[in-house]
Formats: sequence, structure tokens, C-alpha cells
Amino acid sequence: MIPPSSSPFDIYNDLKVALARNDRHNDKINNQKLSFKNLADMWEASGEITKDQRDEIYYMVENATNNEWKPLIYLIPRSIIDLSRLKIVPPARRANFGMEYIVEDLKRDEFDLIEL
Repeated sequence: MIPPSSSPFDIYNDLKVALARNDRHNDKINNQKLSFKNLADMWEASGEITKDQRDEIYYMVENATNNEWKPLIYLIPRSIIDLSRLKIVPPARRANFGMEYIVEDLKRDEFDLIEL
């Protein structure tokens, strides 16, 4: 059984309902906002982006309308991703006991974007 936090279907439906109701307190959306801000801070600290770029990310996150948080599905064919690029998610950070992976350097031509 796939837990709701790892199920594209459940994630999509949660976001769809939140957007339809204009729910500004949706946990999934608020967690994504926090994640983007944390990443921006980390990238600035490591020199990957400038302070101005970090501030721009913060501005976009804080001023995005609910419609801009609409759900998208990223279809990543595993056959084109070299195994050496897959980072295993530590067990304590997984949604359940199944394997989860991160591809930090995913390129735009390696996935399809599906908007429902």
C-alpha cells in the first residue's frame, strides 16, 4: 500500500481540493513554501545563488496565488536515469518502508510534465 504522502493520486486530490476551496492553510502547500525558502537559504549560503536571487525566490513564494500551486505530475522514466545518479532516501525520511530515490541533477529533457 502506498501512503498518501507518496501517492501522486492522493497528493493531486489534496491539492485540487485545497485550490478549489482557496485553502490558505493547506499543509502540503505551506510545507512546499517552507521547503523553497530553506533551499534558497541553503543555495545562497553555498554560493550557488546571489542574495538577490534568494530574495526573488522568497518574493515568488510569498506572493504566489493558490492557482500557482496547482498540482503537476513529473513522469521520470527510470530507464534513462543512470543508477549512479539515484540517491537513496534514508529510511527515517521515507513515507513508508518502500524504496524512495532523489535525482538531484535531473535535467529538463529527462522527464515529462503532466498537468491535469
